[in-house]
Amino acid sequence: MVYRKKIIVNPLKNKLKKKSILLIGPYPEPYGGVSIHIKRLYDKLSSNNFNVTVYCQKNNSLSLPKHIKPTKYNKFNWILFFFEHLFNLKYDIIHCHDGLRWAPGLLILNKLNKRIIVTIHDQMVLDKWKKLRFYEKICSMILFKQKNIQFIAVSKTVKDILIQLGIKKDDIIVIPAFIIPSELINFILPEQITYFAKYRKPLLTIYGVNFAFDKNNIDLYGFDITIEMINKLKVHFNNIGLFIIVPDNNNINYFNKLKKRIDLLNLHKNIFIWDKPIENLNKLWEITDIYLRPTTTDGDAVAIRESLYFNTPVVASDAAYRPFMTCIFSSRNIENYYEQVLFSLNNLDLLKNKIKNMNKINNTDLILSYYRDIIEI
Repeated sequence: MVYRKKIIVNPLKNKLKKKSILLIGPYPEPYGGVSIHIKRLYDKLSSNNFNVTVYCQKNNSLSLPKHIKPTKYNKFNWILFFFEHLFNLKYDIIHCHDGLRWAPGLLILNKLNKRIIVTIHDQMVLDKWKKLRFYEKICSMILFKQKNIQFIAVSKTVKDILIQLGIKKDDIIVIPAFIIPSELINFILPEQITYFAKYRKPLLTIYGVNFAFDKNNIDLYGFDITIEMINKLKVHFNNIGLFIIVPDNNNINYFNKLKKRIDLLNLHKNIFIWDKPIENLNKLWEITDIYLRPTTTDGDAVAIRESLYFNTPVVASDAAYRPFMTCIFSSRNIENYYEQVLFSLNNLDLLKNKIKNMNKINNTDLILSYYRDIIEI
């Protein structure tokens, strides 16, 4: 269920003011949940008559759209933002996706009469808030009480945590992060991936933007337990295949450790690791039987909602709220993980039919409606 702050809009007023919007946060590459969300949000807003710009991390891509403005510096924070925009604060609406560490800068922008929107994607927001510098905590607490600031939580769980932090519940709306991709055509998966898929059945996929570890130094995306789980499944499905997709190979030592484990278990013919970007994941879901999300912590995972949107069953940990029709297992419990995947594989056609026939909320319409409401205020 999606909770929205009710805003009354004049239905006769259909011509939008051409206000300028700045989105702050990561932009592909790499292709992570938040960066994909921002890219699609930019695309949808731009194609619907919004004047929108993105300020993002340093990006070496040679084909960025005109209004994507990467920082020139290796760091990405509010101080450098002001340094780069000192004489160019033309934006009416600032929408930040990069966490509460931006609170001091957002507070300044609020005092400059900018309308502020903050989307929180991560249910670890409370732990991250505790790690902020003292002045950042103070600024965030002041920010929570300001007018003209709206918070978007990607799930009810995240909303409840924001209320714990002191944000008024009426200042928070819930909109899941998944936006239907517009670039559904003219994209072909890399030949190595299609070749591997051609000779493997069933085919599973696990995706993580990079190699990351939680506060207990455990593999956040669960690549390690997935390899062990595949080893158990091979008894039933000798020709099983697993894609491990990691577009940003940021830890070569852990990458090699996983490869050694794969070789030790004699799974090198069953597991394919791809450590390069894949621009259009929906093409991957088309050839995937089950998407795996064994994370130790999570937000409202874009990849889960996208998989379900394209009728691909999902098995995920109970580390966060999961959408309807997700098969859930106890986090880090390999036996329970194995049981849920085995059940899903044995009932694959039934699951796919149920997912195909379930009601799917179009978050794109919600977000566009939300922005129209904001501009009307």
